[in-house]
Amino acid sequence: MLDVKDLTLNINIFEFIFILENLLHTYISRKFQNNFKIIIVFNYNESILFESLRKIVNKVLLSQKDYILPVMNKNQRKLVHKSILKLQHLISKSIGPENARQIVIKCTNKK
Repeated sequence: MLDVKDLTLNINIFEFIFILENLLHTYISRKFQNNFKIIIVFNYNESILFESLRKIVNKVLLSQKDYILPVMNKNQRKLVHKSILKLQHLISKSIGPENARQIVIKCTNKK
């Protein structure tokens, strides 16, 4: 058995939401024997949003791999797109249906 009382996870809010969605999806799908789609829309404080975005931008630039952000409302997506526009070598694109839009951040100078 794993003792998790001293476990510390160093993750950003986007990774936390992704993990939470997946855990809830697995639990509910097994509990009700049905394949539900869980979407968590988190109202990000702007400072949390920008700090997490800064970490994600660094990760995308270093790895040169696309990163999909969790579902956000229209205003949050607009802030992210504006921030990404100011940066070189990155683009952002919204994907998904209107009630579950996500942003993909892509590196434009892949090797």
